[in-house]
Amino acid sequence: MSDDLRDGILSLNTRQFGTVIELMVQLLKDYKNSENLEFDLYDPHTNEKIEVKSSRAYKKQTLKLSLDTLYEIIINNSNRKRLLKQKQALESDFNCNIQQVKIAYFDKLYYVLLFYDVIEIFMIYAKDIKKDTMIGYSDKQHRGNYGEGQFHITQKNYQHHKDNYFIQSMTYADIKAILLKRKNRKA
Repeated sequence: MSDDLRDGILSLNTRQFGTVIELMVQLLKDYKNSENLEFDLYDPHTNEKIEVKSSRAYKKQTLKLSLDTLYEIIINNSNRKRLLKQKQALESDFNCNIQQVKIAYFDKLYYVLLFYDVIEIFMIYAKDIKKDTMIGYSDKQHRGNYGEGQFHITQKNYQHHKDNYFIQSMTYADIKAILLKRKNRKA
C-alpha cells in the first residue's frame, strides 16, 4: 500500500510539503533546480523558468471554531478524514488555494492538487493566468505585497481547470514506485 507515502507527504510542514512537490515535478519532467530564488525550476531544453505550487484538496470545514466545537473539529481534522477523493471534487465544497504566485518571475506554473487517492498536475503559462477569468487570479494576496497573487480551485471551477490545464494524474503507488526505483538505482 501507499498510504504511508500519502500520509507522509500530507503531514509535512508547509515548506517541506512545497519542496517535496517541486522535487516530484523536477523528477517527472526532467527539469533542473533553478539555483535562483525568483522561481523554482528551469527547463534546460526550452530555457523556461518554472514555478511549482501545490495544495491539499480538503473538504471545507463546516463548523465554526468555538469552545463548543473545539473537540469535534480537532478529532475530525486528520488528513484521512478531510481529504477529498478526486471523484468528489465536482460534488463537494472544497478550496485549494494556489498562493504566492508572482507571474512576472516565471514562464510556466505547475500547480499540483493532492487528493486522498491521486495527485493531479496542472500547467498554465504565466501570460494566461490573468487572461483566463475563470481562474479568478487576484493580484492582492497580502497588504503591501505587489506583484504577488493567488487563485482558488473550488467545486465551481475545478472542471474548467481539468478541461484546460490538466496534464497528468498519478496515484500514490505510482509516485512510490518512481521514488523507490530512483532510491534503489542510487544505492
